[in-house]
Amino acid sequence: GHLVLINFWASYDASSRIENIKFANLMKNNNGFVVISVSLDSYQSVFEETVKRDGLSFVQNIHATNGFDSKLANTYKLGNDFGNLLLDAKGEVLAKNLTAVELKEFIQNTETN
Repeated sequence: GHLVLINFWASYDASSRIENIKFANLMKNNNGFVVISVSLDSYQSVFEETVKRDGLSFVQNIHATNGFDSKLANTYKLGNDFGNLLLDAKGEVLAKNLTAVELKEFIQNTETN
């Protein structure tokens, strides 16, 4: 019954990495959604080290080894851009490319309606 945020990021892209940390911290304080964090890093070791450094052990982390050429990136038509998708319990896309602030507002508005 939760909302699911699928967030695509990479350790070499500072803005996607920062937003990923914000999403994870927001999830820690809110049970209205879960985060699936998808790294598009080329190397497993870089992915693992970044998850450790950024304190993301409580988030479901996935490493898409082929980056933007991965099946996940192609399924969600990322092109060559990082981004995210907010899905409902049925897997339908409710919103795309939200910031952490926008996600928080979306969840608050959903809870009040």
